[in-house]
Amino acid sequence: MTDLAAIKELSATGRHQECLQACQNTLQGNPQEAFAYKYAGKSLLALGQLEKAHQCLAKAHQLDQTDPEIAKDIGNIFNATKNQDEAEQYYKIALSIDPNYAPALNNLGLIAKQKGDLQGAVTLLKTAVEIDPTFAPFQMNLGLIYKDLGNLDQALTSTLTSLELKPDNPTSHMNLGSIYKDLGNLDQALASTLTSLELKPDNPDALTNLGGIYKDLGNLDQALASTLKSLKLKPDNPDAHLNLGGIYKDLGNLDQALASTLTSLELKPDNPDAHLNLGGIYKDLGNLDQALTSTLKSLELKPDNPDANINLGGFLLKKGKIKESIQAYEQALRLQPENRLAISGKGKALKRIGKCSEGIKLIRKGDGYARIDIHNGLKVHR
Repeated sequence: MTDLAAIKELSATGRHQECLQACQNTLQGNPQEAFAYKYAGKSLLALGQLEKAHQCLAKAHQLDQTDPEIAKDIGNIFNATKNQDEAEQYYKIALSIDPNYAPALNNLGLIAKQKGDLQGAVTLLKTAVEIDPTFAPFQMNLGLIYKDLGNLDQALTSTLTSLELKPDNPTSHMNLGSIYKDLGNLDQALASTLTSLELKPDNPDALTNLGGIYKDLGNLDQALASTLKSLKLKPDNPDAHLNLGGIYKDLGNLDQALASTLTSLELKPDNPDAHLNLGGIYKDLGNLDQALTSTLKSLELKPDNPDANINLGGFLLKKGKIKESIQAYEQALRLQPENRLAISGKGKALKRIGKCSEGIKLIRKGDGYARIDIHNGLKVHR
């Protein structure tokens, strides 16, 4: 077996200390051997020794500028240190060497996702999948981006494909559970998330998701237990603190709901969902002014959220600002024309300004109303 083949095998099987020793032995014989610097850098990267990894990979790239994998791995080091601009530069260098190098396309897509450019991200990931449709992580990442775009059917297809390719991937099962939850299929969401936790029991993100599913199922005790376990493993997770606030709110413990939601916002100040939840908690505490302020902040961050506009309409209505309330409900209806809460809310606002007939009609449409038909019995109109 050649030195290169032996080193590749050690790297591929995760035997990184042995790989480093083999690379060192090779470099003693030939100090200019690019592949030895490359695989030493890859092992050091896997071991978290980023500075040494960068030194080795930079030397490898200096010796061999025809290998896109070296440039990609240098990009991965910058990505690990949250230097996205430098990471992008090296992923693009990899593509200048080989325009069809799918790992660089994948990584650029993930950076685009993090920057909020979901359309750019999906284009890059689709290209990576077209080049290598059998690599499960590309399919999994594409599914995540489709989910963020709200395209749940394609998210489901991509994630199921990733699991066909790699059935024991706990992250894919976790993602699948999240997609099923968004689709309203809570039983399958629960099953997929539990499968993920069987494969990786101490995954705080999966435990957070599990807590959210139990909450939606009305099992608040298990929701609380799962979320608290998640926070024990990852105390600085803003999403888990946000979910915990929602659980405490449902349990009627508003003081702890408020504390957990504020902690979430300390960790992630620009989360519109957290500001929205905070507004709901302040409303239940009877602090309408704070509720209004938090909801307006949520809308400042995410103007196209129909739920926030509906809440805004309700708070404005309680404060007697009828015209502004109607405007908020109408904005919600522009975003979701059949949203019953918005329809009913607008009807209630119209009644307040004397448009009783129109208001009652909308309230009935939004809330549904019952009448007795002497021939057919009770009917509920929707």
